[in-house]
Amino acid sequence: MSLFSSSGYLPDDILSLENGDTLNMAELHPFLRVLLMTDGTVTRSLESYFWESVQVHCNDQTRVIVAEPLEGLNAEIGTELIERKVDLIGERSRVRYVQAVSHIHPQRLPSQLRKDLEAQRLGIGELLRESGLETYRELLSLNRKVGPDTGPCLERSYRIVIQSQAAIHIRENFPLHAFPT
Repeated sequence: MSLFSSSGYLPDDILSLENGDTLNMAELHPFLRVLLMTDGTVTRSLESYFWESVQVHCNDQTRVIVAEPLEGLNAEIGTELIERKVDLIGERSRVRYVQAVSHIHPQRLPSQLRKDLEAQRLGIGELLRESGLETYRELLSLNRKVGPDTGPCLERSYRIVIQSQAAIHIRENFPLHAFPT
């Protein structure tokens, strides 16, 4: 399922979420709406809006074996992936704007990008931009959830396609307290 593939607007404002809930898009902080719909780099967008450096803090990065098919990445059971957990934190404000979990299919990345990613040199979006690689981002889902350390948040799921193959699947949680209406 691809959301908002040709437009970032809903005439009736209401979006049906994957979990059966609904979300009134018009009631969200305008910038949070932008982040949920963007197919660009979240870190750069956060820096531009809040006008502070946003640091990518990699909390964990490990190799995992897929135990159940990962649809967003077209990964079969037994496929080895890189699982990466990061926080995007304002350098000055110390606000955690985003928590993200990514699953990366390393065989679908160019070798230098794979090396840079494994070295945890920069965030995924920054590495992709720096590499000049042509990519396509496809929004897959939006949901409302409550995180144990974030409280109420909105979660989006998307994949990054490189050379016609789903290479990276990302789930981002945007804590609502960071984007008050």
